[in-house]
Amino acid sequence: MKLLSSLLLSLLCCFTAAAQDHLTSLDKVSLDLSRHSLRVEEIIDQRPAKSSIGWVQKGMVNQKQPVNFKNGFTTELMRFINSHGAGPAAQLPLVLKIQKLTVWEETLFSKEYAHAELALTFYAKKDEHYLYLASASAVTKSSGMDVTGKHDDNLVRVWQQCFDQLARENLQERLQAATPLSLADLMQESNAATPQEFAILTTAPKAGVYGSFQEFRDNSPGNTIPITIKEKGRLDYVAHFVPDNQKVTNAWGFSDGNTFYIHYSNSFFPLVQHEEGFVFYGYGAINSQHVATAAVLGGAIGGAIAGATSGKGQTVEYSLNMLTGTVQSPENEQFLPTTDETTPATITLYRRGKGQLQEQVFLSINDTLTLELAPNALRQLVITPPVGELKFYTRDKKEPVFVFTPTVGLNRFIEISLPEKRGASLSVKVVEEKIGEFYTKEIELIHEKQNRQR
Repeated sequence: MKLLSSLLLSLLCCFTAAAQDHLTSLDKVSLDLSRHSLRVEEIIDQRPAKSSIGWVQKGMVNQKQPVNFKNGFTTELMRFINSHGAGPAAQLPLVLKIQKLTVWEETLFSKEYAHAELALTFYAKKDEHYLYLASASAVTKSSGMDVTGKHDDNLVRVWQQCFDQLARENLQERLQAATPLSLADLMQESNAATPQEFAILTTAPKAGVYGSFQEFRDNSPGNTIPITIKEKGRLDYVAHFVPDNQKVTNAWGFSDGNTFYIHYSNSFFPLVQHEEGFVFYGYGAINSQHVATAAVLGGAIGGAIAGATSGKGQTVEYSLNMLTGTVQSPENEQFLPTTDETTPATITLYRRGKGQLQEQVFLSINDTLTLELAPNALRQLVITPPVGELKFYTRDKKEPVFVFTPTVGLNRFIEISLPEKRGASLSVKVVEEKIGEFYTKEIELIHEKQNRQR
């Protein structure tokens, strides 16, 4: 494989660890898929940059740190979704083409916000062909004094919203109308439809509340109970149902029959048709480093800095991608993962000596590179971009025992363990930076002592 041809394997005598990314997991959160009889058979990752899923902010100056799933992108998501689905007996095997999955943080003077955004396309798989079902997208945010621990809950929300959008579709009609696609067709960004085919681009938006991006494209609101709309802030609006004055909240958007208002970052903004799509004008993002400086300085100077960097005082043009439902702007591109074409990713693998069986551990990576690891072994892999998913296999396993994606420009620590304890089995896992640094330094000292004794 091309990816493994760029791996350089070397025994480390001494090294300095590079910066680490922040690892998150979806093991302790859950989806409500009770309305579905489905299982995810395949995930196709079409994110423009695959080295991370976004950024968190660490330290007093809110330094950006990349975020990744602890168990690898596709492995984490497959496990997360299928553990709450109908299992192997599900009637509908799904394929998910993910165009965007991003988390990020911003800082105001008194609180922080954690954001998550997801855009994907659902397909059903029949034999070797793919049948288009629906496109879905969702954005959410939460706040607090320290929001780094809120990303897993935000990710659940956007996934839940997208599956709820799928649940509103008549899947039998979609399946009957779908044109079978090959995998090559599927990989094309615009295979589901072309913008000119969308009803919302040729007719005025119908009055009502829209529950999904698909309803918006079809100009078919799922809820037509009358609503009233009024200004809320400088740029955003709020709607209430006429009968009971209940506020419209969990919606993709709403319309009075003339203007459509899109839900973005917990607010609703009026859409304006532009060329073959739509734009809207919303509030800006926050310069988190300036706000952190304001918090340290405090007083009138700090307040002035905080006011100048407040997103509510800015007006930013956002554009709506009519194929995926994602929202884009030159300003919020700063939160997206970027691909570095020159800086390699590194992986430090180690096996501790204490409590380990003395036999060698044999691992192959992507069925190409083979590693032999005795107790107190220390290895480093250097991977030049493009960086993709790595699968670790043992000699007797057809399925990988461990899967994850390295991060460009960063070092990840992987601990391999084969304990001598009865009944224990091989373990391969990513560990935190401080743990990895401690044990690799311990192994280095053992090697140094052995060299002096020779």
